[in-house]
Amino acid sequence: MKQSKLHICRKVVPFASVILVLIIAAVLLASCKGASAYEIAVKNGFEGSEEEWLESLVGKDGKDGKDGKNGVDGENGKDGEDGRNGISSGGDVSQAASVALRSAVSIFSNYKKNEYAGVGKEPVVTPYDEVGAGLIYSVDEKTGDAYIVTNYHVVYDKASNSKGGISEDIEIFLYGMQYEEMKIKATFIGGSMSYDVALLKVTGSDILKTANVCGSDIADSDSVSVGTLAIAIGNPDGNGLSLTSGVVNVDSEYIKMQSVDGNGTTEMRVMRIDAPLNRGNSGGGVYGPDGSAIGLVCAKLESDGVEGIGYVIPSNIVSAIADKIISEYEASGSGVLYKPTLGISVRTVEFHSEFDKESMKIEIVETVEISQVNTGTPAEGILKAGDRLVSLSCEGKTKNITRRFSAIDFILSVNPGETLVFEVERDGELLELSVPLDKKIFTSVK
Repeated sequence: MKQSKLHICRKVVPFASVILVLIIAAVLLASCKGASAYEIAVKNGFEGSEEEWLESLVGKDGKDGKDGKNGVDGENGKDGEDGRNGISSGGDVSQAASVALRSAVSIFSNYKKNEYAGVGKEPVVTPYDEVGAGLIYSVDEKTGDAYIVTNYHVVYDKASNSKGGISEDIEIFLYGMQYEEMKIKATFIGGSMSYDVALLKVTGSDILKTANVCGSDIADSDSVSVGTLAIAIGNPDGNGLSLTSGVVNVDSEYIKMQSVDGNGTTEMRVMRIDAPLNRGNSGGGVYGPDGSAIGLVCAKLESDGVEGIGYVIPSNIVSAIADKIISEYEASGSGVLYKPTLGISVRTVEFHSEFDKESMKIEIVETVEISQVNTGTPAEGILKAGDRLVSLSCEGKTKNITRRFSAIDFILSVNPGETLVFEVERDGELLELSVPLDKKIFTSVK
């Protein structure tokens, strides 16, 4: 009976409390026998003071876990030396939400448009706004400067009078600060309509200098598996930041949707989540169990008999685009997205699922090979059709290729002047093949 009760307590009582109960029980038991538990420990070889003995009985930060890098080793371990913001939620939903809200913003894009007023009359200029959300990609609290990432369609309306359809009056608000006097002006610096990602810039904000904000930690979306907690933070109906939660239902799929400008359709790679989404969630971050961003909300499925299907742009795509646009903007003042054309096609030739007993996750594993190498391209004479991709490396970054999309996303992140190294299997032999990335193979992506 005692063992059964203790087992139940371990399920519902915090570990530190269980340790305390065990310590008290040990002391009482030792007292009945005429010696303290500490004295028994010394007799059995323990060296140190009684305080050191008591401290040795209690695990640090996590359940018997050690403090580790980013809280990996302990169940609730604290961030280690590599923690970008020095905070880890330890997997608690409310803590993860609190971490995420520090980097979340609501967005109001203000527009004007001409409306028909009747025959022979001047059109009526009508002001209106569109609402959405975004996440702080980086912030400098000393200068009050920040970059914000959101959806392109949050700051674009083809029907408006704005040049290029981009709002010329964008306002953002921090969590708990959605009051007129606390609005922060932001400007559009660049983006990609086809990827539905836009970058905003805030300059010299006094509010950012004193507010409790931080740039969002960006997760590796390739490591996100089905069942991962998904916290969506948005600005539903313009009423301020709020959150909903669910899980990742599909870790990667391709959908076709109407392009942002309404001219045709575009194909996007997304993750699927079941967290409830509403008007105003667009561009808002979706966060995992440690409060780091796993993607951006971009759409939801609205259909009779279908519920809980929302779509998220994976964080690896978002960060690759954001980094390149910011780099280009800071170098030239133009926030254009450039993407390399290597002249190769890749395909999946084998696929299966694997269950990892250590992580307790099931994952899809694909064998990816090069299906075509076009003539007159950088890859000609270096790569061959039939080469099986093992990994890609560039500028100290390496990605093991276990899914087709991993290769495509990694190539999106490379820059002119760098060298992309392909590790391939060819005729049973592992080869490392280098493809130089000349500036002329990069083209702008609308």
